[in-house]
Amino acid sequence: MTQRAFFFDLDGTLAVDNRSASDTDIEAIRAVRRQGDLVFLCTGRAPCQVYEAIRSIGFDGEVTGGGTHISLGDKILYRNKIRSDTVRKTISAFLENGGTCILEGEQNLYSVNPRPDGWEAPFPAITHPDDFTPGKGKYSGQVLLKFFAFADSCNGFSHLFLPEFNIIDHGESAFECVPKPSSKAEGMRIILKTVGIDRRNSVAFGDSPNDLEMLKFAGTGIAMGNAPGIVKSAADAVTASVSENGISAALRKYIKTHNLAGGTEQSK
Repeated sequence: MTQRAFFFDLDGTLAVDNRSASDTDIEAIRAVRRQGDLVFLCTGRAPCQVYEAIRSIGFDGEVTGGGTHISLGDKILYRNKIRSDTVRKTISAFLENGGTCILEGEQNLYSVNPRPDGWEAPFPAITHPDDFTPGKGKYSGQVLLKFFAFADSCNGFSHLFLPEFNIIDHGESAFECVPKPSSKAEGMRIILKTVGIDRRNSVAFGDSPNDLEMLKFAGTGIAMGNAPGIVKSAADAVTASVSENGISAALRKYIKTHNLAGGTEQSK
């Protein structure tokens, strides 16, 4: 039997609000693995944000940070950290202009400026452009992988830092900034090359604009029922929503078991 690779987004696909995935979906993923296929987490979350209830499902590897950090088992295959000079330039732009961003690192998340509406991120506050500068800053040596910028607070100066990033537009409220050339699709490519599986034998599940490239790259891209129209139109098929065990509903097509609950999976 041809070995396949399955890639699963986290938020809105596997689970919501830092909860566990459903028992039904967990069992479906484990059944795929038991029959000899490989399963991977593929999320925009930084590695420090992946919580135990998700890791305990039992993945063969992880694509985290939107493709900036890739691991196979305990081995790190790839890490694309934001360059030190880019970190300094980006922080300076926000500190000088008052915009808000969330910096996502391997060890922690950090915030630059509260939002104008008074919301303040529950992460360490960045107060100086050199906070991450090697040998100088209080977070010297910590790796930053990507960041989220709140568009309503930085549209006027975003040109100062955006050219070095792949930008994922999440609507009017925010955009996700991933250092080039990283993306979830590029993370999949690295994993597939390493394990020797053709992309035609890959299946990806997602629900968000940051899943678009992943769904298009996969041999079979499956959008969740709760995904917006732009994501559904990029997929090969649409399954039920995350609250309706959409993963197990779709996996019934790919695993040899009759013990899975689930809804329906429909063509795009």
